[in-house]
Amino acid sequence: MPESSAALKQLHERCAPHLATLRRSAMFAMSRGAKELFHTNFLAFVLELDEEAVDVSDRDRIRKVRRALLARIFGTDAPEHVLAWREAQSLDLVLAASPGTNEDGHPILGSRVVLNGPPRKPQPPPKVTAEPPCLAVIEAKLKALPDVEQLRRYDDVLRGGLSLTLDPDMPAKSADGPSWGRLDITTTETGNGTALLKAYPPEAGHEASDGGGKQRCIASGYGNVRRLLLAPNDSSGAAARANWAFIDWLDLLGDLESGGVETGGRLADMLDDYAMSTKALLTILHEVDALVSQTYVPSCAPLTLADVHAASSRFKSIRIHDVVGKRSYSALLLALRQSLEQQDLKQTVGDWRLEAEVFMSRGTPGICIEYRLSDGAKRGLRHVSLGVQIQGTAFRRYLSASHPSEAAAEHPLLDLAEQLRASTSDRPRWWAPNSATDLPFKKFDAEGFLYVGIDAAPWKFNVVEDEVIRSMKLAAELVRGTNLSERARELMRGRRRKR
Repeated sequence: MPESSAALKQLHERCAPHLATLRRSAMFAMSRGAKELFHTNFLAFVLELDEEAVDVSDRDRIRKVRRALLARIFGTDAPEHVLAWREAQSLDLVLAASPGTNEDGHPILGSRVVLNGPPRKPQPPPKVTAEPPCLAVIEAKLKALPDVEQLRRYDDVLRGGLSLTLDPDMPAKSADGPSWGRLDITTTETGNGTALLKAYPPEAGHEASDGGGKQRCIASGYGNVRRLLLAPNDSSGAAARANWAFIDWLDLLGDLESGGVETGGRLADMLDDYAMSTKALLTILHEVDALVSQTYVPSCAPLTLADVHAASSRFKSIRIHDVVGKRSYSALLLALRQSLEQQDLKQTVGDWRLEAEVFMSRGTPGICIEYRLSDGAKRGLRHVSLGVQIQGTAFRRYLSASHPSEAAAEHPLLDLAEQLRASTSDRPRWWAPNSATDLPFKKFDAEGFLYVGIDAAPWKFNVVEDEVIRSMKLAAELVRGTNLSERARELMRGRRRKR
């Protein structure tokens, strides 16, 4: 048996008992359609659950689990109760400590943070970094490895302001319920951990406004926000580089088992099933990650890109090939980014920025590494990109645009592609990967993605690495050219075609 086939066989033999665990798990069956969203929803459900409303056989278990989870998330002086918001401005999970009203009628968060300042911003911001956090933001990673740039974008969200609407039926510390209905959070210049907090009334209309149509602020104050990355591992150091705290999934699952496995009633059974099945999934992801990072990348075995792709495609029968595929290609991307850093490839060339991502399209995992020119800071704005893509076993060099066909008569992206063809006449050709001859164009997404591709199935990692480095060095040289940048900006300014 070839060594590569033996390595894949050993992988699936090690994963077999964990696959059996997943096949008999009801919680896993319910999670397959949502992936990370399911996990953050389940975590929020456990944290918000009113222990007095559950069966008496589950109360002790839920009390111990929640105490362990809140200590893990907030630290030693954790709140007893929290409210949760899912997907608030793309943040996976936001937790606030016990919103309510104190005896003096001031909005409060937990036992320490009282919003008794003026409606306008208090000056100067106090130093509250030593105080326990009253809010937590959690980014959950399961499919892909952590990305420091994504964490920094979430910091931008917090700096720009986050608005949370309180549930009028939420548990409150005051008998009459909270006298406020919205909390605005803005991290301040004193550091990402300190935030300006503003409370607004729950009612709408003229009585809640300042007369000009804007809701009036009731009170303000400052509190600490803890930002946490929840992931199976953080081998890239994304959390530390972004100044976020890190929680290992296995530690969190251990908290769910607080109070003893197989103790309690039906709710406890659900917690045990969730912890057991998620551990099994994490073990499979670890095995696939190790196959790529410890075997394929160091060339310890004669594995090829085809083997990396096959490792994930074999999990289609249980429908986790997307999660497994993104994790395996995330490990590949991490190794390639480290190689590019060692080559001192520039993160920015003029206004072009180096970006990379892992994706899953049409059931096939892949990665993109590109120089991107945008007309603004947000990724959703117009852009033109030049880079490389590996999807499955295909290697591609591409030129893409966010709005390629908006000109009425001509095809500007194709014109830009032809300019690249002409600009490389006296040096390595962009449209000739691993070849001396230009290849014919192909396209994805109508005309928005022009590329040339070759079959990279037999490539070992060193061949993939060399071709990515060669391609991105050439891309950096091409985007440095003034003419290409000007034409790309013209393309982004193109008028939208009326439909």
